[in-house]
Amino acid sequence: MLKFASLFAALLFFTNCSHKLSSYHLKDYKSIERVRIGMPLDAAIKIANKNYFVEKSRRITSANDDDDYEYTAYSDKTKKEPLFTFDQGYDKQTSDNVFRLIIKSPKYYTQEGICVGMSMKDLKEKAQLKSANFNYDDGLYIISDKFDGGYWMDIKKYSTYNFEEPQINALPEEMKIKAIIIF
Repeated sequence: MLKFASLFAALLFFTNCSHKLSSYHLKDYKSIERVRIGMPLDAAIKIANKNYFVEKSRRITSANDDDDYEYTAYSDKTKKEPLFTFDQGYDKQTSDNVFRLIIKSPKYYTQEGICVGMSMKDLKEKAQLKSANFNYDDGLYIISDKFDGGYWMDIKKYSTYNFEEPQINALPEEMKIKAIIIF
């Protein structure tokens, strides 16, 4: 009986800790860790701060000269492991709300089983892709046909590749996903 009680207590302890230990599958394409697109920034910061270390930083954009900020959720105060970021909207109506989520950690999986670090080959096999877009500010972005957003690709190794008019089927298969972006 003592062994059973010890086993039950250990199991109860680990289920309380499981939030930080498990793989994170996105339940929908509008939220991550209870931070939801459209929710007030203050509420999102408060929610993210419950389980993670959140840092506010200025985001430099070429679109305007206003101060834009993003909030990065790290696994802890060492800031070694960025998990995701969220940022404010771009106009007066949305500037106090979460506008975009950027998943930076391979711990998070989409409903199709896609995560940061997967190859272009894996992405093509698992996801419905709409198109590819390139600009010099952001780089290469593959637009999802399943949700509002897509996949930001790591193109550092491909300086000789012409990304001016990218075609999904012509992209290097070993290219990796740098981040998953949700609007």
